[in-house]
Amino acid sequence: MFASYEGQVFKSFNPAIHLMGDEMWRDIPDDAVMHRGLDWGSGPEHPFVCLWGLKCEKTRRWWIFDEFVTGDQSRTTIDHLVDVYKRHPWKDDHKHDHKHGRSFADPSRPDYIRIASKLPQYTQDREDDVGSLNLSLAYNAVHEGIEHMRYLLKPQLKMLREDGTEWLSPRLFIHEQNCPDLVRQIRSYRWKQSSGTGLNPTVARPEPLKRDDDSVDSCRYMVFSADRMVGGTIETASHHGTAGELVRRSSQTSWRKALGRR
Repeated sequence: MFASYEGQVFKSFNPAIHLMGDEMWRDIPDDAVMHRGLDWGSGPEHPFVCLWGLKCEKTRRWWIFDEFVTGDQSRTTIDHLVDVYKRHPWKDDHKHDHKHGRSFADPSRPDYIRIASKLPQYTQDREDDVGSLNLSLAYNAVHEGIEHMRYLLKPQLKMLREDGTEWLSPRLFIHEQNCPDLVRQIRSYRWKQSSGTGLNPTVARPEPLKRDDDSVDSCRYMVFSADRMVGGTIETASHHGTAGELVRRSSQTSWRKALGRR
């Protein structure tokens, strides 16, 4: 099957620098903002996916820390949305002091987004109290979104180690144990093979293979849409000089405690 692929989309992905374990919580600054990315699905081949990420606005670095992936056809989209709501409390939960940004969902199903906004009406027969999920339409420019993810994966942000030496950091990190589907798909995401026909096919725009890509799509919806809102995409990166930016290395584990999962 791999013989039919033109090549890996995210060639700069390196497990040694992009994958983290629970040490991730020590790196995330206290003022990081949480986002979600959702891709609608209804079965094993195209599962329902939600990713959670934290973003440092100062350095525009992302930490993708959790995923929810299910192809269970015995459960409805409403059931999946309830699971998402309960997995990590959001704006209407005042028990935690962390900030919450926007949640971005696949724009091809605005009906599901409307259902999410009225989730309490659809769950009145449930014993547990469920609130609304406020979802925004993701900006679904596939090629621009892929290019932005490639930009985030590239080690180019100058940072200082504790011993004072410099190193180049990427802007996208993934929790390896919590996000196995995303890790697998970033590794396997490929371009379609060129048809080799037509006028000058060698310069045809490449298309990603639409297979086993739901977690990658969720990540793209989240990071590209959130960064685009604040002018932080690849098109505007040249206007935001970040060379030499330093991030305070927090010795506390506030995110670990806030999530209540470690």
